Amino acid sequence: MSDTQKLNIYNLKFEDFCLLVNPIYLGCKQTEKAFYDVQALLKRRKWLQLVGCRYSWYFIEGLVELKRKKEFVVEIINEIEVLEESTVYTTHTKTQTSFKHEPLKGLWHKHFHLGNLKNMKIMYLDPLIRDKKWKQITQECRALEKKKGDSDLSLVWSVLKKHTFDDYELRVESGQLTGEWIVYHEFLGEKYYLGLWSHDDLDENIAAKIKNIFKSEFTEFNGSLPIFND
Repeated sequence: MSDTQKLNIYNLKFEDFCLLVNPIYLGCKQTEKAFYDVQALLKRRKWLQLVGCRYSWYFIEGLVELKRKKEFVVEIINEIEVLEESTVYTTHTKTQTSFKHEPLKGLWHKHFHLGNLKNMKIMYLDPLIRDKKWKQITQECRALEKKKGDSDLSLVWSVLKKHTFDDYELRVESGQLTGEWIVYHEFLGEKYYLGLWSHDDLDENIAAKIKNIFKSEFTEFNGSLPIFND
């Protein structure tokens, strides 16, 4: 694919976007609106000045799909600005790290946190009902019951709040939030943004998609990592 289309991202027509990423979107009004909303956001945030052509169409497709779901995608752009060291925005997510194991070894990922119900469920509700965590909460409630000589709703709520809302606030303040992934490749001193993935995605599936992106958009990566051996 030519970089010309990427440099024209601010003026790209929805129909051309569909032909680039997936013709199945043609005729979908919700996706069309989401695309133009993302396009306006990228222009407003000076996307081309920020990253130039160092992004894949799959990355843009991910933004559009999240926007279609009414997610606050500006948080993703904020994290990209942090990675590019071009902003005063303070990230609330964990520091970017590289993948240590195949098939993604050598690639990097940065968390982005959308604060949606799915992320809250993964971070707090799911762990809350696991045996070990629930046992800890039960023990804390019983210890407070003995201290107060009674139990009431406020006591139970104080313990649950400690393990959910209070912990969330602490993670925000300390920059330790997790979430979904921005996956990128560092090549010749610059970051190339390959796509957006969730914790539910299998490494093998992520790797397969990245190999396709490499072959269609970034052939210059050839040999820079095992995943990019053509």
